[in-house]
Amino acid sequence: MSAALRELALEDERIWTRAWVCVGVEQQIPGLGDLLPATVGHHGLHVQRGPDGGLRAGFNVLQYGSCWTIPAQCGHGHKTNCPYVSCAHSLDTDAVAADDGVPTRQMRQFIGFNPQKLADVPVRTVGPLIFVTLADPPPLEEQLGALGAAAAALGGLRHVARFWAELDCNWKLAGDALFEALGAPPRSGRLVERLAAGTDVPGTMRGRPRAADAGAPLAPDDGGVRLWRAFPNVVLVCAPDHAATVVVKPTRIDGVALVISLFARRGDAAGGVVEEGADEEAAALAAGWRAVAREARARSRSARMGDGSPILTHARSLLGG
Repeated sequence: MSAALRELALEDERIWTRAWVCVGVEQQIPGLGDLLPATVGHHGLHVQRGPDGGLRAGFNVLQYGSCWTIPAQCGHGHKTNCPYVSCAHSLDTDAVAADDGVPTRQMRQFIGFNPQKLADVPVRTVGPLIFVTLADPPPLEEQLGALGAAAAALGGLRHVARFWAELDCNWKLAGDALFEALGAPPRSGRLVERLAAGTDVPGTMRGRPRAADAGAPLAPDDGGVRLWRAFPNVVLVCAPDHAATVVVKPTRIDGVALVISLFARRGDAAGGVVEEGADEEAAALAAGWRAVAREARARSRSARMGDGSPILTHARSLLGG
């Protein structure tokens, strides 16, 4: 086994199975029965909206899809594009919608025909963010630090858009690429950044009222932009007129997928998650954040494991390196 694959196995043992891991936002599964695929380390999980409107998380019934063992092409640390997305070695998809509350055929690879027999996984929410854990980790509030209180305040905002993006770096460096793309100092090593008022953030809705005029709940008092990140895989951004959550999902040793969800004040969009172009302001917001994602990807290509990221530093302490 290569050194890189040994490190992946160690990360699964000491990080992904021992921490609260962010897997998405509640708005991805708004309807009863909707299901969110959630790979955590080497384990295939899902989160589903129950009949009572609450969330239930569990292990997938088909951990390796239709395979009895892990095929050679799936054991090299690079998640594959497989029709069995319940497999822990395949790429996650976005949420799977139920058919008027009834499980679809695709859902059966996650929940089977008797979901009550599946092993449950602890699940919690903080604001819109969904977290699961496979062990007995420290309290979620302790793990999230300042990001937890900021995320909890997102309840007054409306989810207006969501899209996926990619970075070409290890998951431990993804937060650095995002912070720098948004204007934070390179390699600052901080979990929280405050950017000065007037910082040109591409995702900002041009012409909207500033925080002092409209009472945006999370923007700094000076009308600037605040950035948070928390171990192992979540980033939160608050501008005067909107907020964004970013869930980092490892897809290969040197690559990640980002699930970027955008939130605005309740009067800022027509309603719901908008289709591209359906609401001019929300579409402009999404376009701005796609520019952020492109800049982050460009920066991620020059990221180095020795750059001193706080996420990297904490991961190394857990891995014994």
